[in-house]
Amino acid sequence: MATTTFDNLITFSRGSNATVTGSNGLIQWAPSNLATNSQDMEAAAWVKNNSAVTANAAAAPDGSITADRVLGATTGTARGVYISVTTTANTHTISVYAKVSGLNWLCIYDPAGSAAGAAWFNLATGVLGTVASGYTAAILDVGNGWYRCSITRALAAGTNFPFFGGVDGDNTVTVSSTTNGVLLWGAQLELGSTATTYNNTSVRNLLGFSEAFDNAAWTKTRASMVTGAQANPVNGLFNAQKLMEDTTATNSHLVNLSAGTVGTPETLSIYAKPAGRSWIRLQMGSNAAAYFDIVNGVVGANTNCTPTITAVGNGWYRCAVSSARPTNGNNIIYLANANNGDTYTGDGNSGIYIYGAMLSNSASLDPYVPTPGAAPSSTAYYGPRFDYDPVTLLPRGLLIEEQRVNSLTYSADFTNAAWTKSSCTVTANQGTAPDGTNTLTLLQFSAQFGRLQQGSLTSGTVYTFSIWCRVASGTRVYSLYDALGNPLGSFTATTTLTRYSVTFTAPATSTLYAVQDRNAGPFVDTFIWGAQLEAGAFATSYIPTVASTVTRSADVATVTGQNFAQWFTQPQGSFVAEMDTLYSNVSDTATIRAVFTADDGTANNLHRIYQYTNLYGGNTIVGGVNQSGINLSTTGVNTPVKASYAYEVNSFSAAMNGSLGLPDTSGTLPTPNRLAFGAVWPVNGHVRNIRFIPARAADFQLQALTELPLVPTLDLDFLNNLYEA
Repeated sequence: MATTTFDNLITFSRGSNATVTGSNGLIQWAPSNLATNSQDMEAAAWVKNNSAVTANAAAAPDGSITADRVLGATTGTARGVYISVTTTANTHTISVYAKVSGLNWLCIYDPAGSAAGAAWFNLATGVLGTVASGYTAAILDVGNGWYRCSITRALAAGTNFPFFGGVDGDNTVTVSSTTNGVLLWGAQLELGSTATTYNNTSVRNLLGFSEAFDNAAWTKTRASMVTGAQANPVNGLFNAQKLMEDTTATNSHLVNLSAGTVGTPETLSIYAKPAGRSWIRLQMGSNAAAYFDIVNGVVGANTNCTPTITAVGNGWYRCAVSSARPTNGNNIIYLANANNGDTYTGDGNSGIYIYGAMLSNSASLDPYVPTPGAAPSSTAYYGPRFDYDPVTLLPRGLLIEEQRVNSLTYSADFTNAAWTKSSCTVTANQGTAPDGTNTLTLLQFSAQFGRLQQGSLTSGTVYTFSIWCRVASGTRVYSLYDALGNPLGSFTATTTLTRYSVTFTAPATSTLYAVQDRNAGPFVDTFIWGAQLEAGAFATSYIPTVASTVTRSADVATVTGQNFAQWFTQPQGSFVAEMDTLYSNVSDTATIRAVFTADDGTANNLHRIYQYTNLYGGNTIVGGVNQSGINLSTTGVNTPVKASYAYEVNSFSAAMNGSLGLPDTSGTLPTPNRLAFGAVWPVNGHVRNIRFIPARAADFQLQALTELPLVPTLDLDFLNNLYEA
């Protein structure tokens, strides 16, 4: 039985920024990068202002040949490159890795601000130059002559232009040359006041279906593909394919796919192993090609490229050609029977095993990155949210939530006029807030029924209002009402800063009185932060707002295509998961929330472990008809559990925390093509770990696999936890 990990199989997406509780217990932004093509500044998305870009001109900080050289024109100002990015009104940090390439200075220019040159960086000495008023800047030595340069300022909502210009001097000197410039790599624009870990938004593999050569995207010429022909060299799963020749006398027994950009240095690679033929030819475009002896690991004849061949074990070699693509976008894998010998008569059976095609926008051979579906395009990066308990600081797992909107503006700035104050005053910056900043607001009431007011309610809609609150002493009850005098709920604040939430159904279309003290004096000093009003039956993670409402998109994580097919088994299988939910959906009885689904992209054909009202369960659906339904134990909110679900025709079973549900002995099976978290009825909770076993585990095994206790130090990154296949 081969064992592998999910880390290179899963695709995560969320169309917006979002907050998470970090390992320090503070509310912070999840990893993000709003700048697309972050290490491909030759891309059209980057505007060249009085400058030119040479792609993949040098080794980047990560060792790959992906750093771009930006050369300034001999005339003009603001020589460099920039990209347009849509931002929300908030503090952002712009950063880029830079190195001397003839010019010693880098300017990060910010046309959205008041200064032409926001900050200047001496790349020869690693010292900051001029920094304009209203900005903070930093320069960090990362080795080998590279520095990470960054500026921070508050950006307005709308389109902004992070700009990186190379000029020799400070902001009074504008000497440049078409032969001198700076090397740039790894641009990042992110929310927050510091430059965090760099997140690449460049497409690392320009080829689609990189392990599925039988897909129609790959053109087969006088050859065919045999699937599941050999264990692959990356993780040992039995899903490498055989490129098998026909009986034609030709020089074109091949498979190919078009991709790439003419004139850009790129690297085409493939894993190959003999299956009757011992030579292959890799070709990029019309005349950059090399022959490879995959028996002896030797490079043969080659033209217009830099070829490499590397043994990777078990008879497999990784063959690669690097070239500034000379002409068209064809990427071709030829069968050959000798060096310079791709013209021969096929026998209808011989060929080579192949796996893991990759075309990288790099002048070097980079680590293999699979693409289970069509080739992706560059988009902003919004990373997964690995959440921690704010009190114990223990990892909770991957946070999955549905889309929500915070309809309150200036969610942490109660001094703003958006908040109507009645018989109360507010004073900003009076203590440490849950995000670690000095932004806690002091709220002081001066009369009974004093209140903070903001938020529109629609009759019949279920809402949840939440806010962090503490009082200086004792306890205090605060009430929510609408403007018509209808009570909506209350919470009791203590001296511990806590997030309180109140869920209610609006009795009328009206205005929300968000925090109201209906008690008579004496009044007590109260501290508040992070108000949120969202349509829904429970509070979700905090969505900061400033001048406008903000939508947080749903978290979606999927394993698709060959990444799914290589381990999922249809006749029988078993899932084991560790998770928790953020709320009890007793009031949401119309919806079964899925911890995960193995589905076909719809709700009509799937296996899943679910939460319904306040219990867990597992079931299978085929053609929209329920085939099994096994309810398990009840559990509390934010309580980690272990659950398992096993399937086989007419044999379904599930267990939770060591207790077995009632098995189901009748039902058929769907045909899933993906594993999904958050794509169908998201559970709104954490997934700590998931495992797949390609067998219908016995009932006693399902119980044993879910026995408590949970391991509190479990690696929260479930993408790196094992599944068995």
